[in-house]
Amino acid sequence: MKAAARQTLSVLVSDDSAILRERLAGLLEEREGLRVVGLAGSAAEAWRLFLQRRPDAVVLDVKLPDGSGIDLLRQIKGASPHCVVLMLTNYDEAEFEEECHRQGADFFLRKATEFETAADLLARL
Repeated sequence: MKAAARQTLSVLVSDDSAILRERLAGLLEEREGLRVVGLAGSAAEAWRLFLQRRPDAVVLDVKLPDGSGIDLLRQIKGASPHCVVLMLTNYDEAEFEEECHRQGADFFLRKATEFETAADLLARL
């Protein structure tokens, strides 16, 4: 009996820091079964890429230069409820985490302490 082929998970990364986007994209691409399909530095760019590429997962910053990542989370989940959204932020306040989960975030990670966990979580999906 043949083993089932592993499906590739397409991932969009949105963060206001180009350095962080590139670093995270590199970590994700190193993992078997993950493929980065877009990098966005703003909410508008992330939404445009999301609609064009329909990724399986999105790594999203809570605050973006042109808007709220939480608002974008709501839009993404409204358009594609099965899309996995991982919020990655510097904000430690519990209110941000609670609001993200209320809006449908699948994961909430802190950049300072859980940055590399993002790749681990997505690779396990």
